[in-house]
Amino acid sequence: IMGDAPKDLYLLFESAAGYALILRKEFDGRANDEELLDAKVFTKAVKLVAFQPFATAEEALEQINAMVAGEPTDTLMNMLDTNLPSAKKGKGSYQLGVYDVELGRALSEKFPVAATTDSIRELLRACRVHFGRMVKALTDTELGAAHVGLAHSYSRNKLQDDPNRQDKPIINAIALLDAMDKNLNTFAMRVKEWYSWHFPEL
Repeated sequence: IMGDAPKDLYLLFESAAGYALILRKEFDGRANDEELLDAKVFTKAVKLVAFQPFATAEEALEQINAMVAGEPTDTLMNMLDTNLPSAKKGKGSYQLGVYDVELGRALSEKFPVAATTDSIRELLRACRVHFGRMVKALTDTELGAAHVGLAHSYSRNKLQDDPNRQDKPIINAIALLDAMDKNLNTFAMRVKEWYSWHFPEL
């Protein structure tokens, strides 16, 4: 847990495009609304230290699955080792902010992980909102495409891994809606045809 003296806080942000390490200097445990909501204020208060992009959609899916399981990957560990201050410079001079408690517990074996407070979660949410402004190499279009692609891949993977095949009711419901739509179109055409027979002048 953070002490009284403010420490540098390194935020680990996982996006669909890659891992980012964002520095919030001398974090005192609080985050004000102006800092979180205003893009200009937030981007001045924080600094992008490193960005590790995912090379392929398959790698993105592999990394996100590990994050959900609370298991840090070699890619993540190498990035943190490379960009966080070394133990020689004073391990207690900073803390690492992580959104997921299980992931934070696993990382705490090697890094000084801060307790996951509401303020840290709010900072990470602000990172998500203003992420496009911090990573100049990414456009909003590319970031949006990465989010959609990863969402589809993750959902498809989860449905395939479901041993109880709980996706069957969803598939059946979609098929039923398609059939109903087709039937409604057919009935509408028939009603229009019958109406013209009874009232040919119209």
